[in-house]
Amino acid sequence: MVIKNDQLSEELSPIFINVGMALKDIQFFEQSLVVLLSMIDEASNGPYDDTEFDRIYSKEGRKTLGRLIKSTRAKLQIQNDAIIVLDRALEARNFLVHRLFQESWDLFTTATGRAQVGELVSQKRSEVRNGYEIIDPIVVRILNASGVNVETLTKEAGEKFE
Repeated sequence: MVIKNDQLSEELSPIFINVGMALKDIQFFEQSLVVLLSMIDEASNGPYDDTEFDRIYSKEGRKTLGRLIKSTRAKLQIQNDAIIVLDRALEARNFLVHRLFQESWDLFTTATGRAQVGELVSQKRSEVRNGYEIIDPIVVRILNASGVNVETLTKEAGEKFE
């Protein structure tokens, strides 16, 4: 059976949209860890002026997700169940970024396979979000304790995208 381009686009579009959303989630997760580690560094060695904080932030921002998680685990007491979630998030991220198309290329050749890829991407995205949800409340608490009103910041950012 020959598949028409319109049908193929209709089947692939949700997959690629979900991959894009997963990459956004990965970046939010990584950025949260960068903020967290930068704030921990400042709390331990600061206070920093803007230039020094930017230097620390930039240094943390160059780390891979695996190194960010390892640094976080070294600086915070994290419960075993949370460590498992973070490790799964890292594995899901690595799969999405490095192996999704390489390991699943044959699934893209059929409608059934494309549906399976869609489910796989959704599952991996969920695992990344679970890792983010472990870290985000910690980041919010630290930012609030540092005088940053996260609710106001979130509201202002949301207004820019309305």
